[in-house]
Formats: sequence, structure tokens, C-alpha cells
Amino acid sequence: MKWIYGLVLFFSLFLAACDSSPLASMEDDMEEIADEAAYRERESKRSAENEKARHSSSSSRYSSSSSVQYCYDTYGYYVVCGSSSSTRYSSSSREYYSSSSYSSSSLSYDYLLEPKIMRLTLTYYEQIKAGLDGTSSYTDGDPRIKFKIHVLDSYGDTLKTFTSKTLLSKDDTGYWTGSQSDVFDIPAGVKRIWVCPIVTDSDVMFDDDYSSNYCYGRNLVGLLEPKEIVYQSDYENKNCNLDWNWYLY
Repeated sequence: MKWIYGLVLFFSLFLAACDSSPLASMEDDMEEIADEAAYRERESKRSAENEKARHSSSSSRYSSSSSVQYCYDTYGYYVVCGSSSSTRYSSSSREYYSSSSYSSSSLSYDYLLEPKIMRLTLTYYEQIKAGLDGTSSYTDGDPRIKFKIHVLDSYGDTLKTFTSKTLLSKDDTGYWTGSQSDVFDIPAGVKRIWVCPIVTDSDVMFDDDYSSNYCYGRNLVGLLEPKEIVYQSDYENKNCNLDWNWYLY
């Protein structure tokens, strides 16, 4: 029986020695390294996902080009936004796309796949503030009206900016209705179009600027039908009423 107890004691000492051996210690270290590597990988993935979500949210709401800033919300609505050029963008010209019209299965694209021609037409002018030319009359203005057009791609970058010819040039005029147009070559890739009316009153020494400093936008222009008319008004202007429309073909 003594040799059995001796054998048990021998194996006990042998196992204790193995537990404290360099090999066992190395295995423990390897497990700790593996656990730490797995933890770092999880943290890296989590950080990347958070950064991607933050960037996506930011780019879908705000994008800028040069000194002009354009703002949108995540549903395609326009929101008022200031800019260093003091040009503001109206929130009332709101556009919304439904999930059906925006779905990839409908084979529709919200940007232009090919170049288009834009035809812009001024249709209405009315002086609503007396004394534009220094009198108390509502018909003393000498309006000169033209437009600036900004076209943007899907990333919010300005692809091109146009300035129209003067579409209205009248003296001592408080009211006008008609049809005066200009055309522009719109490049492929355009998703958003801003139209900015420029209203001045002609004088001998220098012209007075009566612009509202608002631009009126249309989003997702790739979903417009050929020659589908977009109607817009300079409703932020406190000096005159102004209506125009445009379409792509």
C-alpha cells in the first residue's frame, strides 16, 4: 500500500510542476493575447460603424461648395440655411419623394443620366412697394430682372452656375405679364437645381438692388418627366411679386 501512496504523491507533484511550467504560462499568455485582439477588433469595428453613421448623417443634411451653403434634411425637404454670401434658401419650396418612386426596382434615378436643356420663363412681375424710384407711386419702378441658376450633383457639389440674360427691362412699370425665356445646357449627374431671381431698379447713377436674396430649389430632378413644368415664385420678396417656371427636355 505504501508504494501506491508514493505513486499518488509523485503524480501530484508532477501535475503541480506542469501547472507552473513555462509551457502552461505561455498558453495562458496566448489566451490573453487572443482575448485582447478580439476585443480590439470589436472596438475597431464599432468605431468604424459609428464614424460611418455620423458621416452619412452629416453628408445627407449639409453640403457646401465655395462660399454658398445648401441644406437639406434626410427626407428630401429643403430647410432654411444661411451662407457667407448672405443668400438664403427657402424652406417653403419643399419636395418629397415616395418610397415607390425612389425604389431601385422602379428603374428610376433621382439624378440626370444624360445632359438636358433647361428652359426658364419669366411670366409675371408686380411692384408691391411704393417709391422704388423715389416717388409715392406703385408704378415708378424701372425693373431689370434676370436669374442665377446653380446645379448640384448627388453629393451636393456645384457642377455649374449660370446667369440668364435680362428677361425684363422696363421703365416706369409697376405691372407686367408675358413670357420671356432663356435656355441653359444642364450636364448629366445633376440632382438639385436652385433658381435665384435677381431684381434691380435701373437708375442714372447706379442701380438699386431689390432682390430677396432667396433661391428656390427643386430636388430629385432626375424623376421629372420631360417638359414637366416646375412653377416657382419669389414669395420672399417684399418689393415685388415675381413668377416664373422652368422645365427640362
